[in-house]
Amino acid sequence: MQNSEYTHLITGLMKAQSMPWPEHQADHSGALFIEAAQQHGVLAFLSQFREQLEKAGWPTLILQGIAIAGEATKQIQARREKAITGVFREFSKHNIDALIFKGAANACLLYSHPHLRTHADIDILIRQTQFEQVKQSLRTMGYAFDNILPTKYGPSQSTAMHKAPGETPVTFDIHWKINNRLALANTLEFDELDRRAVHIEQYGSDAMGFSYADAVLAACIHEAGSLNSEKGKLMSLYDVYLLLHKLDARQLQALTTMADEKQIGRLYRHYLQRCVATFCRDTVEDTQLAERVNGVVETADFQRGELSAGLLAENRSWLNNQWLDLRSVGGTMGKIEFMMARLKQKL
Repeated sequence: MQNSEYTHLITGLMKAQSMPWPEHQADHSGALFIEAAQQHGVLAFLSQFREQLEKAGWPTLILQGIAIAGEATKQIQARREKAITGVFREFSKHNIDALIFKGAANACLLYSHPHLRTHADIDILIRQTQFEQVKQSLRTMGYAFDNILPTKYGPSQSTAMHKAPGETPVTFDIHWKINNRLALANTLEFDELDRRAVHIEQYGSDAMGFSYADAVLAACIHEAGSLNSEKGKLMSLYDVYLLLHKLDARQLQALTTMADEKQIGRLYRHYLQRCVATFCRDTVEDTQLAERVNGVVETADFQRGELSAGLLAENRSWLNNQWLDLRSVGGTMGKIEFMMARLKQKL
């Protein structure tokens, strides 16, 4: 079975389409499916369909894998909810402004069972001027800080981790720019996001996150600025699918206008079209959403300069720096293979 076939199976399951396990698969296909589901961040999400898959004759290995993932993420999510509630309560005491975004926010805003939406870390956006206050508050709660990252594009992010014996560490990625890529870093500013922020009640009375529209733009920006290993994850794309269902025609039009103003119109159009092409199928609601999205983004006349040109310039600069490492690689074919490996890491 090819990777595209696994992706087709996974997207069908994510839309709750019961389907039999394809016949005549190799013995190792179950393990490869689990690997593909993990890469797309959906293994725990699929645990809600375990009974249907068992009736449809899916391999025991897959059934066990998704069940284990589902149970494990329940415990992890419970620990994270407690941690986030405590952190935002502490921030409130010291008048620190912060917003949750990406996976931790989407898990509670979009999914009836937040543990189904797995995520590696808890991303929060803060005001850069309050970073020292954030550090002090988190350190008093037992969090240890890594170095500020990344130095290549200028400091825009740091990481705080809390380790308890016998438990999965809780990690906060603390951002004061929406993206680490220089061309995208100032696309969305804290003040404008804060004005439109929404309450995330699962994380207590003090926790706020991005609005639905801002979450869509943030997802587009993250996808555009990501390295290859983070690109194209179905879980992130499914978030956007659910977010778009939250927007009416007027809100979608306003969002498209904002994407143009932020100079990411073409990136935005490409990502939304990929989203509806992947997940809008079979239902009347999906058909209407696809028509609404395509109708708006295909007719939009994105007039402003695109930040994608800046991304390409950053990539060219990165590639130029890699030539310095080629002196240690022998032979023409060796140099080509070396650069191809580096390109795959970057793009």
